[in-house]
Amino acid sequence: MAIRNIQDVITSVKHKRNGEAKAALNILTSSVSGENISDRKRATKSLANILGVNSRTLQKGKKSRTKVLHSEHSLFLYTTRKTRSDALTERTKRIVHDFWLQSNVSRPTNNKNDIKRVRISPNVYSSHSCYILEKTQTEVFLQFKNEYPDEKMGQRAFEKCKPYFVRTAQFKDKVTCCCRQNVEMRSLFKSCMQFRKRLLSREGCSEVKLYESLSELVDDTLCTRSANTHQHKISCLDRLCSECGVCKFSMLPGELDESDVQISWERYEYKNVKVKGDKMIRKLVLKLEVSLHVTILHRHSVLEYDGKDSTAEEPNIITEQFFVISPDQKHDHHYTHCVQNLVSEYLKSINCEISVMHEFTDGCSSQYKSRHCMGDVSYSCSDFGYAKILRNYFETSHARGPQDAAGGFIKKQADLAVIRGTHVIQSSSDLFDFCPPRQTLLNVLDEFFDM
Repeated sequence: MAIRNIQDVITSVKHKRNGEAKAALNILTSSVSGENISDRKRATKSLANILGVNSRTLQKGKKSRTKVLHSEHSLFLYTTRKTRSDALTERTKRIVHDFWLQSNVSRPTNNKNDIKRVRISPNVYSSHSCYILEKTQTEVFLQFKNEYPDEKMGQRAFEKCKPYFVRTAQFKDKVTCCCRQNVEMRSLFKSCMQFRKRLLSREGCSEVKLYESLSELVDDTLCTRSANTHQHKISCLDRLCSECGVCKFSMLPGELDESDVQISWERYEYKNVKVKGDKMIRKLVLKLEVSLHVTILHRHSVLEYDGKDSTAEEPNIITEQFFVISPDQKHDHHYTHCVQNLVSEYLKSINCEISVMHEFTDGCSSQYKSRHCMGDVSYSCSDFGYAKILRNYFETSHARGPQDAAGGFIKKQADLAVIRGTHVIQSSSDLFDFCPPRQTLLNVLDEFFDM
């Protein structure tokens, strides 16, 4: 019965030339041109014969259907149908939807195959390329509240209005351009913004903007994106447009003064590196490996340092995480001996007198079990001032503990910072500067271990 009704309607409107008849025909052909029909030529011909139209008409319906389902309007409709209609106005939903897509909030992934596909009705799907967040959702919400203080909404409602193709950063998204030009440009941009920040604090000018990212700077020199797309025109990107260009970039007088303080930034050069067979190759190294050694330190409290004393009758044990960040990539017995020395110096600096040191380590031969390691242990008492040192070894695969979780927490946060583009970590000093202050790190780790 439904097919007969469709046949009757198509028969009555397909020969008419007015706008209403054409619209009705387009609606009908688009509604019946689903994925199971449009992707099969035989099914398309069979359906065309049943409805009394040619295959070309159904192909036009397929194009109209695809255009509608892949438009920005359909993406916004999916967001609006997820929220309650009586909670937020359409204007607020649109503001939140567009805010999630700002360049300083999210960005497209580097993989063109990252496509998110959702079902919006029976046998109807909408798809869009994936975007990843440059920061956490809480940080995005706080930024939104600062920019739109008049919009009254909670974080839960704010996250519900997030486009379905925007997701948090993952480790697989750690794909970036490592070409020399890109790395040097990012370093130059960072140094220039630091120089501008100093000038703004000194001159107090509000006409220029302090950019957070290079993409934000480029966007200001281009024409505004159209409402239907989030991409710039190709003529603007090629600098062929007469309405935009670098002339829109405002600069301070101090930035144009060549006699002022010079800006320094990192610049990478090719160097000769020795490889196997006494051969030399020309190589450009963009990233340095970093060694992270974690020590879980259990000690008696010190009255002057901890505010509470520890006695044999009432012992008070303090647990600390001791991190050593080094560019040394060997991580051999010399490295561990240096870590022991740093631990000893720290204990002496807080007036914690240690007579007996108990060590619990894994069974790594290059760090703790070889003859060289035993030689270091034999000199540990004289080197560090202990009366006795006892080294205990865990059985194989039994040394997992809070030290691994603490080190993993630091590395995970560093990875996310690099993925989101908030920090550039290319050396051990960069990782050290990235780590929060001591007291803040201790509070974060305590909360992490209590979870």
